[in-house]
Amino acid sequence: MNVKGALLPRHNHLSMVSVVCIGRLKLSGSTVEAVLTLAVRWQLEQVVDACCSFLGDHLRPSNCLTVLRLAGDNGCSGLKSLAGFYIAVGYLLLLQRYGGVERLYIQVYRLHQSSYKGLVV
Repeated sequence: MNVKGALLPRHNHLSMVSVVCIGRLKLSGSTVEAVLTLAVRWQLEQVVDACCSFLGDHLRPSNCLTVLRLAGDNGCSGLKSLAGFYIAVGYLLLLQRYGGVERLYIQVYRLHQSSYKGLVV
């Protein structure tokens, strides 16, 4: 199936059929994005809520921007607020840790420069 330009694997459709037929869904980090996309498209609100809850529970610095994008793209306002708050608090903690905007900027600049040497930021 082609959803928003992405070809989704057959097992995601089987997961959605499983939800409809027996009311069970197994989510993982590798499937939640596709399942959320299908659930929104098929208007399965309980599945959307389960996906948003899963993403909220697994919110980390490494995925917070992706979760914010997913929430916005799929109309998950509660998750979008949570991810935005998570990002804001993380930014404030960084400001506190580095002693202000200027020092934080210098640290980010250094990380950016070192990323060209193989460091993943």
